[in-house]
Amino acid sequence: MGALASFDLFARFLLSLSSPQKCLDVAPLCEALSDKSPVVSTEKAPADKLSREGQANTADAAPIDHSRFSLAEGDLEFLRHAVAADDDELKSRIFAIQKKSYSTYPYPCLLNYAFVTGKLRFHPVYQRVLAAGRGGDAVFLDIGCCMGTDVRRLVYDGYAGRNVFATDLRKSFLDDGHELYRDASTSKITFFPSDVFDLPTPSSPASSEPCETPLSQVSRLSDLRNQVTHMYIALLFHLFDEASQYEIALKVGSLLKRTSGSIIFGRHQGAEEAVVISDKFLPDRFAHSPESWRDLWIKVFTELEGAEFALTRVAVDAQLRTSGFTFGKVSGRVLDWSVSIL
Repeated sequence: MGALASFDLFARFLLSLSSPQKCLDVAPLCEALSDKSPVVSTEKAPADKLSREGQANTADAAPIDHSRFSLAEGDLEFLRHAVAADDDELKSRIFAIQKKSYSTYPYPCLLNYAFVTGKLRFHPVYQRVLAAGRGGDAVFLDIGCCMGTDVRRLVYDGYAGRNVFATDLRKSFLDDGHELYRDASTSKITFFPSDVFDLPTPSSPASSEPCETPLSQVSRLSDLRNQVTHMYIALLFHLFDEASQYEIALKVGSLLKRTSGSIIFGRHQGAEEAVVISDKFLPDRFAHSPESWRDLWIKVFTELEGAEFALTRVAVDAQLRTSGFTFGKVSGRVLDWSVSIL
């Protein structure tokens, strides 16, 4: 993330992304490649031009405000179980980790306590994913997990921990998560640092054949090629331009199993009409509409598996909601989305 002249403003925007409001359904799947479908740039960005997440400028960071700390009943129950039963100790440990991490990476998710108030469980497909994960055979991957609260809550709710993987660009976030939850030696979840741009870009359907790396030996994203049943990607795509978003989708699409019930899902900033956003947060970000987001994934799976597979085996759902906050050129609009294999 670049220097943020309006860091506190954007922090409040990100915090607002969890408030469900009225939704807008996407157009039917069968229109995905029709002449009326929105045009999505599928031009691959050169490797040296792909956007990478940069370093936030600590000089622009808003000060920590403990009065913002608030937990919903469901969060409090989980954190008492996972961090500390005593509320004073719980707050003390959370505040200590926040101070430590925020001094290096002054990101909104740290300022507004999103690192301990996970939003995964509020996603429309969560209960379906959880039910499948309780069976023990499904594989879950969280890309951009921060300190890993969402996946720890997922396992707490019943998903088989040995089949849960979580990764973040910042290894220090993973280490801070282990420090907060005191589970470095006991957690069944596999955490590892990784950059999604390091994934090879699939060049043909054959390049998406399952990786032979056993799950017990996974240490990088490419080890999970065609092995992931459920993939969660939140607040990531909206950090990049249109070409980079397509490239990311193509890369992570290679990780998903091609079996019925497999799903990629997440949420991020969106818009009623697809638009380039040039604001004080990052230049040339791109906000997809529900229609352009559906169109992107149909084109991704057309490239990965062919048009017949994309049009008959892939279902894309995207619901646009208002978060109640305005930032830059997009008025608090958020996409809750999922891409399912039928």
